[in-house]
Amino acid sequence: MLIYHPAVDHHHCCYRLIRLLNTIGKPLSEQKLMLCDFFSLFPGQMKHIHGWPRANSKSARTIKSIPDEFEELLNTKRVFFQLKDVQKAAISNLFAKDLLRIDSSNPIAYSLIGENVPDEIKEAINRDRFIASDPYKLITNDLCQLELFGKNGLKNKSGLMEFLYD
Repeated sequence: MLIYHPAVDHHHCCYRLIRLLNTIGKPLSEQKLMLCDFFSLFPGQMKHIHGWPRANSKSARTIKSIPDEFEELLNTKRVFFQLKDVQKAAISNLFAKDLLRIDSSNPIAYSLIGENVPDEIKEAINRDRFIASDPYKLITNDLCQLELFGKNGLKNKSGLMEFLYD
């Protein structure tokens, strides 16, 4: 049986990355972009970020209200690792289409070239109901603001990336 999932579709990943960078409006490092993309695909996995957000905060209540995904992720680290290939292909595709640039202040931070985004994609983003959802706002407003490196960084708190040698 053939089953479609947006996690393995690099065209869908291109859309997700454009949507994230457009919404956030500032350059993001490759690792943070990949983490934010993972959580936009599987928002229920934000429940497993250790020590974030603070208990009894509005963000914590929002995370508790997120329903679990239909599919159970038995090994999130493996899913994240497999998703990297799709994300790297999507990033390469966006560079080839002149939709991404590397930020001059940081060689590994990507920013969207908004004027090169086709009108059809801009319209699709405007119609996208997920952008108005609380989980997406949490990802684009709060999660992307977290520090990435170190013991208290997003890499360690999420458990999805190695942080010991940062």
